[in-house]
Amino acid sequence: MRNMIFIIMETEPPPWIVPIIVMVGSIYHAEVQACSISSVPDMLRGPNEEAFKPKMVSIGPFHRGSTRAIQLMEQTKWRYMREFLDRNRNQGEQQVSRIEDCGHHILTMDNVVRASYGGNTTLEPHELAKVMIVDGCFLLEFLYRLACYTMELAENSLSTTFSEDPIFEDQKKVLAVVNDMTMLENQIPLVVLKKLYRRIFPHPSGAAMERDHRVVELVRAALGYP
Repeated sequence: MRNMIFIIMETEPPPWIVPIIVMVGSIYHAEVQACSISSVPDMLRGPNEEAFKPKMVSIGPFHRGSTRAIQLMEQTKWRYMREFLDRNRNQGEQQVSRIEDCGHHILTMDNVVRASYGGNTTLEPHELAKVMIVDGCFLLEFLYRLACYTMELAENSLSTTFSEDPIFEDQKKVLAVVNDMTMLENQIPLVVLKKLYRRIFPHPSGAAMERDHRVVELVRAALGYP
């Protein structure tokens, strides 16, 4: 009977134990960090609670649909996701197959994702995977566009492409999204971004994920760092 109980707990650990399991397994694994994205403690919020809330776009599960402005950004997030999935697409390759591929790989990371949030998300696995895919693809596409935008601004040669973009049409919107994506509670795990990026852009030399720094390089380019 004791062995049977142990097997059940081993195959289906309760949600509260997942961060502990992942934390132990991630001690020597730089790509997985349990409790790396957590809620801001009440003692730090104080009277400035609004300062910790995104104003324009939610990234991750904590602030989904929390305001009207954030709800209105959902359509733009889906548009950005679609255009990111179209990048590097081979002729004849169906977009739906890419969505299925990303969905499969992100769903297998459910424990890692939950542990990153310290177990503080009650979304069921498929819904959490959807948030990771939509928000992750949106963020990667935004970073791509921001990198181009930053470079063109530096060269004083901003193209007309940005005038038709729902975010980049207004510099204030760009700054608002950048500010939102740096908020402590408004994040998704880096390992999710790297996984999505590698599904769309396989590493040319087949390097392991921990040696693939292209997402970090994209962030640096987007924020104007050399």
